[in-house]
Amino acid sequence: MKKVYLKTLLLAATLLGGVNVAWADDITSLPFTTDFATAISPFDAGVIETSNTNIGAVLNVCNTTATAWFDTDASTEGRQAYELGEKETVTLQFTAFHGWYATTKPATFQLLNSDGASLVEYTYECSGSVTDVKLGGTTPTTFSAFTGNSKYDATRNANGIGGNGKPYVATENYNPTITMTVSGKGYVTFSFVSANAEKSFSATLEDVKMDLARFVIKDEIGLADRATCIDNLSITSAVAQKESYSYTINYVDETGASILTDGGMGEEGTTVEISQEVLVVDGKKYDYVSDDAADKVLNANGTVITVRYKEKAKKSYTVNAVNGEDILKELAAGSCYEDETPRVYYSRSMQINGQWYTVAPNSADPIYGVDLTEGGNVEVAYEADDAILYFFEGNELNGSSPWAAGTGAPAKMSNGDASRMAKDKFVYTEPLAAGDYVVTIRVRNQRSAASTETFASLALRDVEGTTTALDENFAEWTNNTLEERTITITVPEDNLALQINNGAYNSNLEIDYIVFESTTKYLQSSANLEGFKTFYDATASYEVDESTTIYQAVAADDETVTLQKVDGNVVPADIPVVLQSSASDYAIALTPTDAESKADFSKNLLKAAAGTETGKYVLAYRAGDGLGLAFYQYIGNSPLEAGDVYLDIEEDEAAPRRIVIAGEATAIKNVNVAAEDGAVYNVAGQKVNGSYKGIVIKNGKKFLQK
Repeated sequence: MKKVYLKTLLLAATLLGGVNVAWADDITSLPFTTDFATAISPFDAGVIETSNTNIGAVLNVCNTTATAWFDTDASTEGRQAYELGEKETVTLQFTAFHGWYATTKPATFQLLNSDGASLVEYTYECSGSVTDVKLGGTTPTTFSAFTGNSKYDATRNANGIGGNGKPYVATENYNPTITMTVSGKGYVTFSFVSANAEKSFSATLEDVKMDLARFVIKDEIGLADRATCIDNLSITSAVAQKESYSYTINYVDETGASILTDGGMGEEGTTVEISQEVLVVDGKKYDYVSDDAADKVLNANGTVITVRYKEKAKKSYTVNAVNGEDILKELAAGSCYEDETPRVYYSRSMQINGQWYTVAPNSADPIYGVDLTEGGNVEVAYEADDAILYFFEGNELNGSSPWAAGTGAPAKMSNGDASRMAKDKFVYTEPLAAGDYVVTIRVRNQRSAASTETFASLALRDVEGTTTALDENFAEWTNNTLEERTITITVPEDNLALQINNGAYNSNLEIDYIVFESTTKYLQSSANLEGFKTFYDATASYEVDESTTIYQAVAADDETVTLQKVDGNVVPADIPVVLQSSASDYAIALTPTDAESKADFSKNLLKAAAGTETGKYVLAYRAGDGLGLAFYQYIGNSPLEAGDVYLDIEEDEAAPRRIVIAGEATAIKNVNVAAEDGAVYNVAGQKVNGSYKGIVIKNGKKFLQK
């Protein structure tokens, strides 16, 4: 027998405080138990950790391989494996404190025989799932990855062992009990039990040596306070007093065709427990229907148990990005089971044939995904967006650490993914053209409380990697909340990238997307609106292009609103106006300017909404019984949005007001009033007959026709 020594003294300098020195023997006989509180461990690596007051002493296996050896004969050179008797079953059990880490870092647990063959093993993926179970080196046909074990989420402390954080909590059932059994007749099992999940798998091994040579734990997490830990290790033996019988479970579908077979061994007279969970085989899902109770009692070797299942129904779906009636792009197509609600993610903005489109927000806190509760065709509406010059998804940024789609915060993010940036890290865009940009970034922080400190500093980066700091930075945020921040920057020359640094901020930043827009604003009118569009900006002045005319409202009565042309091409800050485009596409471009307007707006009847107003008159086009283009009383269910432009007049009547341009023909200009031909027109300029009731125009004069 050989003694092995834990390398605690060598590791203590790099691990957490409260580490005890320990040295251990091989496992020479059963039963064997340890809670590690006595500083005794059968493992040849790892450290006994005592710094966490929640869980007490545990074995911490950080970024190493720890092995517990069996040696049943001290007089023989080398280690002698523990050989099982024909009716003997050995049970290995422990509490697992599975570590958490943001990226793929698996931990594996293996019970091996003297040939080095794996009898029972499982793999835990540190982002939160058991991703594999193997019995005799083969994954059971009924296995699929599952969660339910300890894992980090938004409510759990990621500081790990030293911070007394979860999953390192003894009083809450985040930590599973793991049980592995091996019998002399080749029957092996694995079970996982926690407050959130109970899973078990079994198999009968053939032509495999049934002895125990070593139990191995391998961990790849490089942070000691988040690494894999175990506690309450016990290895016990029991000898059956009755015969052990083998059995086969035949899972069949509604036609009687076999889906898969499984099996195991059990003591004479016992009843085999049949799982009624959903089966997943060859990409198909099956629901449990029934089994025969009498068949499950083991009275003979080779018992066959039939379990009936029914395949789940499926639904087909197609998700398209659309602009009006045009399909821009197929986002997803496929099928899923009727009880599933998959989410299809889409990007906030996309470029199709050189044209940028942006999705219409689905809420004030938008989620860029659609949940497919039913099948069929689903449409996601996009609108043309002429302001975008560059758009970058967070996980497309150079230097980014991508965050998997649909997990955690990315479940609400554009395209369902993001870039996670740790302290002292940075990301940067592709090179930009010289110019002024309005930059919008959507970001989530992981700080424990709101703060006014800078959480991201900005710099311009050349092709050589040399950076020049910008005065503009992002500061002040709400804890754990996705937020958009907007600033204006100047890129003085071509081929400079924008770099975002997380230096002063002592936690992760999660970047959803970055949008670069022209400082020029674009408005879109239409033929129905005759090129008219209201506009207001509280802080900036703008120049309009030569195809756009600026108006203010200077008078209003019960039927009309008089618009007066404003001299010049400047819309001052904090002044609501009406604009009219004479361009063929009715587009209006507004460019920021420092120039001042010389116009007098003291008689302007247009006002900007504060976001609480109702019943105000707004510019709109209504067909049918409306006047067409006019100022109509707003009758929406919610107040006007802040910045909406309305007409500041009494609200005692709901009659619409036609537009009259001071010094020009009225909005009924397409009625030939000069001809005085005796024809009768309504105020929308449509010819009507004698049965029409209301205000009409005849020979250029208005009167009431009853």
